This record gives sequence, structure tokens and C-alpha cells, in this order.
Amino acid sequence: MEIMNFKQINRGCLIARFDVRIPSWGLTIRGCSYFEKDGKRWFGMPSSRIENKDGSVKNYEHILFDKGTRMRLDTACLEKIKSGQYQTKQEQHENKIPF
Repeated sequence: MEIMNFKQINRGCLIARFDVRIPSWGLTIRGCSYFEKDGKRWFGMPSSRIENKDGSVKNYEHILFDKGTRMRLDTACLEKIKSGQYQTKQEQHENKIPF
């Protein structure tokens, strides 16, 4: 698993946005989020904010995994971010083969 296109945001509890690439699944998930608040860290899948008729707002994730898979993915992503094992967009462009 790779964390790609990591971009610092630092707005409220939103720390960064990034993509997750899982080569063994042939999958790239674009637009994931990394949050921190009150000493807690969590990972968010791409989502849309929907306003309900009563004015309340809810986030709906676009990709759902079963609980066990999601927990393993969360843990792996957070560990990679914590240990600095990610590439920014700039780093990815520098490492590309020119043909």
C-alpha cells in the first residue's frame, strides 16, 4: 500500500488529503482525508456532504468496506502517515520516468 499525493491542509481537524494505492488490488482511492482532534487520529474515505431537509449536514462515504477490512486499512494508512512514508505530488513528479 502507498500513500500518494499527500497535501497538507491544516484547516480545523483536517490535517491532509491524499490518495491510497493498493497495487495487489489494482486499486487507487483518490481524495482520502487525515484528521486529528483531541489526541485522536482518523482516516476518511472520499465523501460528499449532503444537507438534509432539516438543515443538518451529513457526510456520506463513497467507498465502503466491511468492518475488518476498513480497520486494517485505517491502521495501515495512519501508520504510514505517522512514520512519514508518503509521497507528495511534487515528489511523485520528480520520480517519473521521462518517456
